[in-house]
Amino acid sequence: MAISFMTSVSAQVLPTSDWTRLGPGTDGPGPRINQVLLYDSARSQVMMFGGKDLSTNQHYADTWIWNGSQWSLRSLATAPPARANAAAAYDSSRGVVVLFGGDDATMATLLRDTWTWDGTVWSAQAPATRPPARSRAAMAFDANRGRVVMFSGGDLDGPPAVRETWEWDGTNWQNVSPTSQPPARLHSMMAYDPTRRQVVLFGGTTSQSSATSFNDTWTWDGTTWRAISTSARPTPRFASGMTFDATRQRIVLFGGRDGAPTFENDTWELLGDDNWQMIRTLQRPPVRTARVTHDPVRQEVVLFGGQSNANGTTTYGDTWAFGIPRPAEWFVFGAGCPIAAPLNLSVDARPIVGSTVNVRLSALGLRQPLLFIGTTDQAFGQYRLPYPLPFFGPNCQLNVDVLATLSLGNVGGAATWPVMIPNNPRLRGLTIFVQGLGADLAINGYAMSNAVGLRVGS
Repeated sequence: MAISFMTSVSAQVLPTSDWTRLGPGTDGPGPRINQVLLYDSARSQVMMFGGKDLSTNQHYADTWIWNGSQWSLRSLATAPPARANAAAAYDSSRGVVVLFGGDDATMATLLRDTWTWDGTVWSAQAPATRPPARSRAAMAFDANRGRVVMFSGGDLDGPPAVRETWEWDGTNWQNVSPTSQPPARLHSMMAYDPTRRQVVLFGGTTSQSSATSFNDTWTWDGTTWRAISTSARPTPRFASGMTFDATRQRIVLFGGRDGAPTFENDTWELLGDDNWQMIRTLQRPPVRTARVTHDPVRQEVVLFGGQSNANGTTTYGDTWAFGIPRPAEWFVFGAGCPIAAPLNLSVDARPIVGSTVNVRLSALGLRQPLLFIGTTDQAFGQYRLPYPLPFFGPNCQLNVDVLATLSLGNVGGAATWPVMIPNNPRLRGLTIFVQGLGADLAINGYAMSNAVGLRVGS
């Protein structure tokens, strides 16, 4: 089935930019939502701070750095207290990340502190004036005027969102009190567009449990908020990922949710004519809320984590990139079972377009081989992966979502699946995940293999 899927998509007209799932080895930070994710241009790296794991309700105060291939945890003597839903932006004039507010680990206290990150140290700021406590505000850096802009925010379902526009000049906050403003909202998305020389705001919601979500687009020039009339636009939503793609000179928006809740995984671009355009992609992250930022050095939008159901059982901890697909690779992750004698799953070559690679399941003994094939290693329906399978034996776990199964023949204790990849460059970036199972109840019982990921490329 995976082969026929690759064949069917090869005939489609697809853009040169696509989503690429980066290997599980990139998932060091662990599952989380509502964290800070920003590109630090002074140090050519992506930084991430805080957030929370909805399944455990744990809030984080950790700082991670992404170098394009790996996440690394910074060991710091001082950092902001654990929080989620903070507002943050990268101030390129001063070379620091600016962070404000959020909700603390108890989820009962809103914060109103201001911090900066210079790539090495977090520093608490002491402005003479500061906004009232809030979380879920939108923030961006206006490079044209050298000001950090923050709009609205409030609480989850307590006090209503505040209808305010604040600016940070590197030393102090100021409520600029424009004549007119967008309606108050939570979880809206904001990014600075240098082609317009304006901050762009999209969407949001009146409260997280409300069915009222927005799909309006506004710009801020430092004096006036202006509503943009668009003929095409994303559906009403909040908690999407939005950033300016400096490589392609346009704003990119991914995913989000409404109050129903309906979660999305579509990709949109705001073009120079003020219209939104949905982008067709060969593959894309599963439906979710999102945090994204653009890495201009590697010319890709980076996404990490998110949430895909209202009760919080599925919180993602995966890394994706949107841009020119990366080179072909295959990688191993997860563990087989039983521990003493697991099956082994391997690949004999890089999955290059126009080639055939062999996925080999070995150490079967007399067991009947079966392959599980999917497109993610994060969740199977409502269940987070890896998912324990005690029925198959101690320490057995499912590592891939099962969209297809493939029964193979056992030849001398091994089985091979030849994966024929069409010679179509549009398949670059397509990633599939595979795990093996062996069954022989009469003699050897069940055994499972590690899992492998195959990312098609050049």
